[in-house]
Amino acid sequence: MTNYLLSQQLYTKLGYAITQIVSPEIDFPLKHNQYLHLQSAEIKDQVPSLPHIVSLITSTLSSSHNQTIEPLFTHILTIPLLPSRLPLTPLKELSSHLPLSSTHLLSPYTFVGSLSNEAKAHLVANLMMFTPPRYPTFQPRELDAYLLLLTSILDNLPPNALEPPSTSKDKSWVDEGDSDDDAIHVEVVSTFGVSPMPKLDAKTLKRLQNLPSPAHISTLLSLYSSRDKVALFTFCPSICQSWPARQDKVLATIAGHTSGGFVRELYREHVRSSPLGSEVDASPLTSKPNYYVVVDLC
Repeated sequence: MTNYLLSQQLYTKLGYAITQIVSPEIDFPLKHNQYLHLQSAEIKDQVPSLPHIVSLITSTLSSSHNQTIEPLFTHILTIPLLPSRLPLTPLKELSSHLPLSSTHLLSPYTFVGSLSNEAKAHLVANLMMFTPPRYPTFQPRELDAYLLLLTSILDNLPPNALEPPSTSKDKSWVDEGDSDDDAIHVEVVSTFGVSPMPKLDAKTLKRLQNLPSPAHISTLLSLYSSRDKVALFTFCPSICQSWPARQDKVLATIAGHTSGGFVRELYREHVRSSPLGSEVDASPLTSKPNYYVVVDLC
């Protein structure tokens, strides 16, 4: 039965139904410059078909994650503001059945390449609503696979793409004081075939800010404290690239949480044996610091 339903584009149709039946309280542009004021939170509780739609999704999820995870992530978890569209009971049902610990079944590079930039952003925002409470239940390889998926998504978005408008112009990857040549001026250009990033609504942007937040980074650091950190080492630079204005807070959180151990482990396990490791003075990384670093977290 699941094979038949999937062959009939079940998740594509259910995702479309969710977006058409009820929507969060924002204005979405329609054709001919018209706007539709979308239905309120009170109305979605009165839509009788929503619980049945969610039940259709969860009933197929219980059969085979191998078959359902990619269409689920592609057509359901990319719905803008998905948690805000569902009444509380169906939302809890969907959340409890999502195979969030099975992202290792996805081929992240192929999967991410099939999504538009807008879909990638909404997928990250929805994952940040559903996944962090379940981190403690993940096995090490499951959390690694999840971070690999997030890393692949972030690396395939334009720089600054997820920054709120007020901060996206204020900070680049390199601070002004770090530049070797003050005469060099760098501008973001629209060449190289990079797809434009559509404007995101305020609620989605707010949810996206949970990913680089000190609380989220600290949670991940705690979970990885006694395990291999390759996935986390790869994930952190991607955060800084996507949120340049948060770069200092991300790095300060890492430094403060690990007392420099994160950087020393990165060097010891992955840099020292490389050609780069033979060319640099490693003493600041291999010895305990005897100084204090003051970081402005404001």
